[in-house]
Amino acid sequence: MKDSMAHGKFDGPALKLHAEDIQKLRKIGVHWRVDGEGPSVVLVWLQGHINSHTPDQCKVELKDGNFVVTINKCQNIPGGNTWITTGLYVMVIGEVDSTDGSINAVKIADLTTTTNTNTIHKQTWMMEVTEAKAVVTENPHLFFP
Repeated sequence: MKDSMAHGKFDGPALKLHAEDIQKLRKIGVHWRVDGEGPSVVLVWLQGHINSHTPDQCKVELKDGNFVVTINKCQNIPGGNTWITTGLYVMVIGEVDSTDGSINAVKIADLTTTTNTNTIHKQTWMMEVTEAKAVVTENPHLFFP
């Protein structure tokens, strides 16, 4: 039986990237790529502190190191967005907007609820992203058929 499901944004993994990488997204044809190279970026996994947010919490500025990226459409996340406050350390799964390369929230999770976990998430994030990029670069066929 042939698979009749249409291909969509959840067919591949969310790529672990830094805010700096988001600023380097370039559109090549219909695909967004970091520095115009590598795999097509559809979903991203980011982590950082909420630097600021709009009064309705629909737009968040996420700070990862020295770089800030804006996350839009936070009102669409599961569980609502009323808990979003400045200073939280969060994980964001976001979709790259096909028109302008901005990031639209799919999921945001608060990683600050447990002090020990928060420290571990922050301390390991740099290496997690480095490792994930290496794995994807060396084995793109495993992630992007």
